[in-house]
Amino acid sequence: MENVNPPVNLSTIPSGSGTLTEGPLVIDSDNDGQVEIILAGDALGGFVIEAPLRVYESTNDAWQSARNLWNQRGYRYVNVNDDLTIPATEQDIAVQFPPGSGRNELNTYGVQPSFNAVEFHLTASGGTGVIAAADVTVTITSLDNAGCPTSLVANLTIQNVGSASTPSNMPMAFYDNNPIAVSANLLAVSPVGSVIAAGGSASVQVALAITNAPFDLYVVVNDDGSVARPYSAADFPITTILECNYLNNLTFQNACGAGVDPSLDVADTNGVIDDVTDDELDGIPTSIDTNDLAFGGLSAPDKDGDGIPNIRVEMGFQTA
Repeated sequence: MENVNPPVNLSTIPSGSGTLTEGPLVIDSDNDGQVEIILAGDALGGFVIEAPLRVYESTNDAWQSARNLWNQRGYRYVNVNDDLTIPATEQDIAVQFPPGSGRNELNTYGVQPSFNAVEFHLTASGGTGVIAAADVTVTITSLDNAGCPTSLVANLTIQNVGSASTPSNMPMAFYDNNPIAVSANLLAVSPVGSVIAAGGSASVQVALAITNAPFDLYVVVNDDGSVARPYSAADFPITTILECNYLNNLTFQNACGAGVDPSLDVADTNGVIDDVTDDELDGIPTSIDTNDLAFGGLSAPDKDGDGIPNIRVEMGFQTA
């Protein structure tokens, strides 16, 4: 795929140099799944032997992923292996991917191909424009309320149901109310702490300092707490970590209270609703979605017949 749009100058940064240090490098220098641009030069230019080394990364938007190496001035994708060894025989750059497509993805010089750009054309479908991305879900497996009303320990399971790994620094935000409905207070932000491969999961334990109890603890994965609440679907992605969708990034559970209706916690009686997933993507947890209302609606069963819904449902967002 080629970008045929007119070029746009986003920024100009003076970076003069002699003939030894010019030329930007594009690599994933910190292994966060996104490239950085590395420059050696200064504003004066000329013959500079010792030039400042500057590394630029994205502030808000996700940049493409690529290799974390650039081994020489005449760098080519096929002249060095990922472990920095040099192949005895280089891959033939004339080979087409997919065969017969006319695309010579490895025929580059002084270029760092994006993993995503290569994947556009190497997929079995022959390059349909599909890029692998992560898709994370979060589940509160249990809450330790022993420290209430001043502290709380949340045990979580983070699953990656997407097609690409997540970086270890993916953040999770903890709120004392629904951040997509009210001006919820941010309790803490914590990283997941490990890379989660596609199809994998991670168990995370987070200790929280709290001031008001009981309350509904909301957890939103891939949220760094930087956006004012209430936020909307238009605010996602909040971080530079892209996903297939964000509908399943949020979950909640009553904390420091009397606990959930026992009829909603029958599978393992761990004080947590058995299922807060949204199988039909209508914004309502499947286990209590008796009416199958439209996305964004409110629904809850009256299990004890007192005319009061046993649990409030206020969740769900999705981006196109």
